[in-house]
Amino acid sequence: MTTVVCVRLPSIPEDFVLTLPGLGELKYLRDTMEHMPRPSSMLLKFLNSMSPALAPINNIIKLLDMIQAIVACVTAIPKSIMTMSPGPIIKCFEKLFKALMALMQIVPPMPYIRMVVDIVKIIRMLIEDICSILQLIDVEVSRIKSALAEAQRTDNPQLLEIGECAKDNLNQEVAGIMQIIAVLGKILGIIFTIMDTIATLIPGASDKIAEWQEAMDGAMNICPGGVSGYPQLQAITQALSAVRLILTYIEQFGSAILGLSFEVPEFPSFSFANP
Repeated sequence: MTTVVCVRLPSIPEDFVLTLPGLGELKYLRDTMEHMPRPSSMLLKFLNSMSPALAPINNIIKLLDMIQAIVACVTAIPKSIMTMSPGPIIKCFEKLFKALMALMQIVPPMPYIRMVVDIVKIIRMLIEDICSILQLIDVEVSRIKSALAEAQRTDNPQLLEIGECAKDNLNQEVAGIMQIIAVLGKILGIIFTIMDTIATLIPGASDKIAEWQEAMDGAMNICPGGVSGYPQLQAITQALSAVRLILTYIEQFGSAILGLSFEVPEFPSFSFANP
């Protein structure tokens, strides 16, 4: 007798709702109509969407910490006078200083500086990844050159056609990378506009930012074309390395203002067989 196995679809999950103080409710809706999503999948996506929604709550917590620190100091002052001991005041001032430094992170221009540092870090990491990809493309260029040379030596039209197709695809891949770099250039242009505004509030920062922007404009002027129809991988990587170096300067500068520790990450030197 044949056994019938029925795998039932999961029931339609209830709406996930997050109530935010002063901001209303955050609801998650299905993001596909092709199939019934599993509740676990919906919940994980909802948790990801909660992060930006919960970010402002941290600022409220910092404000509450500051109020508590002030109240503690107001209470500690008469206690110190009565006991003739400065200990309670010293202790409360330490907490007050920590709360004040945390609160300063949400007072302009500090949030904008932190945003700039975070964006610059992401772009730097992306540039590092692009340089690694270009190194892999260099290996592919060597393979294509070898295949084309073998096709010409053996007079093999099929291998020649395959090699030329691979060459075109490789140039198309580099063209896609150059489009990404162009987008990064536009984002960096916005970042420098924000930094110019911030620089008016920081003594001596305007000249330094103007110098970085001039160097950045020169480095971002990248020409991908090369000899024999192959991209100039080494030239592109050198330009990106110069951009990355400027980004580390901006990271270090912003981190120092924010009181954050920063170490210049190591970056390998690339050698290309097909510059």
